[in-house]
Amino acid sequence: MVSRKTPSHFSTTILYKIFTTLLVLLLAGYGALAQQDTATASPGSGLPDTLRPVVVPIAPLVAPLVAPLVAPLAAPVPTSGAKRGIGAVIGYVRDTRTQEPLVGAVVKVDGTTNGTATDENGYYRLEKLPTGSLNLTASLVGYASQQKDNVVVMSGNDNNINFELRDAAQEIDEVEITASAFRKPAETPNSIQTLSRQEILSYPGGNNDIAKVVQSLPGVSGTVSFRNDIIIRGGAPNENVYYLDGIEIPNINHFGTQGSAGGPVGLLNVSFIEDVTLSASGFNAKYDNPLSGVLQFKQRTGNPDRIQGNLRASSSEVALTMEGPIAKNKDLTFIASARRSYLQFLFKLIGLPFLPNYYDFQYKVNYKLSKRDEITVLGLGSIDMFTLNPPEPPKKDGNGLVSEQEKIDYWIRLNTVEQLPISSQYTGTHGASWRHLQDKGIFNMALSYNLLDNRAYKREGNDDNKPYLFNYGSKEEESRLRASQTFFMGDMTLAVGANLQNSKYSNSTFQRISAPDANTGFPGYTINYKSSFSFVRFGAFVQANQAFFGNRLELSAGIRADGNSYTTTGKNLGK
Repeated sequence: MVSRKTPSHFSTTILYKIFTTLLVLLLAGYGALAQQDTATASPGSGLPDTLRPVVVPIAPLVAPLVAPLVAPLAAPVPTSGAKRGIGAVIGYVRDTRTQEPLVGAVVKVDGTTNGTATDENGYYRLEKLPTGSLNLTASLVGYASQQKDNVVVMSGNDNNINFELRDAAQEIDEVEITASAFRKPAETPNSIQTLSRQEILSYPGGNNDIAKVVQSLPGVSGTVSFRNDIIIRGGAPNENVYYLDGIEIPNINHFGTQGSAGGPVGLLNVSFIEDVTLSASGFNAKYDNPLSGVLQFKQRTGNPDRIQGNLRASSSEVALTMEGPIAKNKDLTFIASARRSYLQFLFKLIGLPFLPNYYDFQYKVNYKLSKRDEITVLGLGSIDMFTLNPPEPPKKDGNGLVSEQEKIDYWIRLNTVEQLPISSQYTGTHGASWRHLQDKGIFNMALSYNLLDNRAYKREGNDDNKPYLFNYGSKEEESRLRASQTFFMGDMTLAVGANLQNSKYSNSTFQRISAPDANTGFPGYTINYKSSFSFVRFGAFVQANQAFFGNRLELSAGIRADGNSYTTTGKNLGK
């Protein structure tokens, strides 16, 4: 068995200071945006009153969530004597069907004698591994072995690699059974594809963007090269559904098109991801409303042994991720990140007419109440803004003249700025789930809330002191409750569940079509309306899987019924 001591690392205190400094600056930036209502904004640079609710709520929202996570980190952490070139791999080994921890499972490095066994919690820790890429195999008598390839060992942080072993008949000393590296659920064995975190990180041209890597899978394509729209077998991008640890999220991209979930920059932090699973057909009955595909993002838990983190910078953004136990409690862990773009500085440097700017945050807190009960709290949010970059008037030469080409370039750029609106978008998903393992079953319950607030406006001459030419606001709010019970009855698995969703939608639009004419007395023509509605959706499902002939044949069947309070016949599940 392994002993789970709490090692430390020489860079822990430095990472803590960087993380808290970045968090303070992030929240300060939100506060500064919220206080612009008393300042005189320069043309094309400020936010109107209608936009400020998008950025104001984020500071009080993030602060109470992240503060309890980083508070325990303030205590001095002793430095360790970790040597460069040596790293560790940690994780859990569970039964893929029941999710029970497997005690005594052996995890070893392929081609070596370096290995260890899991403890009573199914936890293992492999230490003193050389940095680089290696293959790991987990095995246990009565289970098919599972191999994880290209596991990267780093000297700074422990790599979190989890295994899920499948029960299999095994004849000792005669037959060695090894499970496929790809999971094939009974309900959709031929239409499922899985990507590990390492595959996403090493994908050429992926730039750590999960949505962009998913576009490379068979049967999946995108629209244009600069967007992350996911088209599965010819379906529309808005026909896909996305789940983060069992909680539905409406959008996985920055600057997303409302109702589509596509955008130019991915929102999910790859440091959180354990694996990504795409189902392209034969969906499990527990998923409501998928038409083209289901993308499931499985997040890992924070390191239970020590505080660690990483700082990542690219050509367009900087991101900081921290993880570890809370208050030295190995059963209570967190992983949190904050990301800030500096793309707007690059755009301004090369003179583009618009300046994109985005922030995002992601967190997960996991609490093991007992060997059978686990509570998870998670969240994901972003702020996206487009501001304008009016061109500087062309400079005159020594004779006080401006060339014709410079005049043309100036008027082209100025005309472009005159056509573009100033826009902002806030998205957020927060949820909590409870998983209870039973002797012959699993109970799951999840409660979540998501918000999309989309704003855009345009004023005369891009001057915030002049009237609106266009002012648009749209908000979507959804609260969801899901519960499911899975029963294990020999070779048969039976799952039943229900879901309840309350949806609210609102829209306000103002557009000036023509201006008033004082000479003719024409009052002008404008479009100005507001609308809102809400309704409830509900549904229930039954899914059954039966294995025959030692898992050589599996049959699956499911049924689902959904209703709503919006349509006249929506409450009748029989229609």
